[in-house]
Amino acid sequence: MYRTCILFLFILLWLVGPTAIPATATDPDLLAVRQRDTDGDGLPDLWEIRGYDADGDGIVDIDLPAMGADPQHKDIFVEADWMDGATCHRRPPARSIQGVVQAFARAPVRNPDGTTGINLHVDYGQGGSYQGGNAISCQDPVSWPDGFQALKAANFDPRRRAIFHYALFGLGFDDADSTGISETPGDDLFITLKQPNVFNQASTFMHELGHNLGLKHGGLPDAVPYKPNHLSVMNYSFQFTGVILKGETGILDYARSTTCDLDETALNEQTGMGCVPAYGTIWYCENDRRKRITNNTTEAIDWNCDGRIEEETVATSINKDRRRTVLRDPGNEWAALRYQAGNIGSSRARSEQFVPLAARGASQTELEQAAQQTRLAAKAILPPPFFALTPASSSQIQPIVAKR
Repeated sequence: MYRTCILFLFILLWLVGPTAIPATATDPDLLAVRQRDTDGDGLPDLWEIRGYDADGDGIVDIDLPAMGADPQHKDIFVEADWMDGATCHRRPPARSIQGVVQAFARAPVRNPDGTTGINLHVDYGQGGSYQGGNAISCQDPVSWPDGFQALKAANFDPRRRAIFHYALFGLGFDDADSTGISETPGDDLFITLKQPNVFNQASTFMHELGHNLGLKHGGLPDAVPYKPNHLSVMNYSFQFTGVILKGETGILDYARSTTCDLDETALNEQTGMGCVPAYGTIWYCENDRRKRITNNTTEAIDWNCDGRIEEETVATSINKDRRRTVLRDPGNEWAALRYQAGNIGSSRARSEQFVPLAARGASQTELEQAAQQTRLAAKAILPPPFFALTPASSSQIQPIVAKR
């Protein structure tokens, strides 16, 4: 009877409105609902349905429903601040942000609602529910991580820490030649382009966010850079040009599928890469590290840059390091994203089944206390509205393309 009542309670909550659940509530069924993360994005369902109460006072601090969060569709939230003043203007253009939002919307990632894609929510102070992004005075360099963390502490609402990645579009850090740095995996990213434009702000933002989500410069197996079989903005070769698809450059994307290994001791020039039709790629000549481009990886490729297509396999380095190794298949990066990293989500957010107190050997007193906490929780019903978020159809989404 007790469990039947509990089940009825949570059906009621989903139909009528969420409950302000005390932070101390420990009933097994209650905790199972608090921990449920149906779409696997690291954000518990109840946060996405009723909003997030950061301090447990029963008042919603982060209104996730108003921002479009959906417990049936993966969501990622980012606050973007920028440096601005007499000597710098680093606010990312709306088109740059929208290009990355569209790239995530096109992601080949399945959701419980039956659709594909990831809803990327970027707060760069555009208004409405997005009031977090703000300007910071020009500073160069900013030390990483200490100087960055000091700026974050002064400009980022700590109540957002479990929800939002923090991005800063700035000038530079300790490595003067770098275009950005980020935690891998984690929740902080720093974009430091010297000559920003619409496309490279988008591509570098997506590159550094990819590191937050667990991606590396060489795909899933390693961090080896400049691999021709790594068709992703995580690859330095495509960070500023975008991926090449059907002859077009400027496609913002992570690696979508497995490709193939490339053995630099035995490369076939007649078949090219052969395993990813419709894509182009970039490789580098071993003798002078000169950059070479092909718009079709299934056609013949002059890997060793000698001006002819060899009948026999050739041995040459093609990823700029002048070492002849096997460049491993980068794998499907979209399928490997780590949504819960750094402060994102909660240690209580789990997709697996929760183990009830009784199954963990809890005493009768603990069980009675948990039941009482559940009854108290049921008395505090809040009425925020439900919402319906309809992702843009793929036909409405146009890739952002770099100018050639």
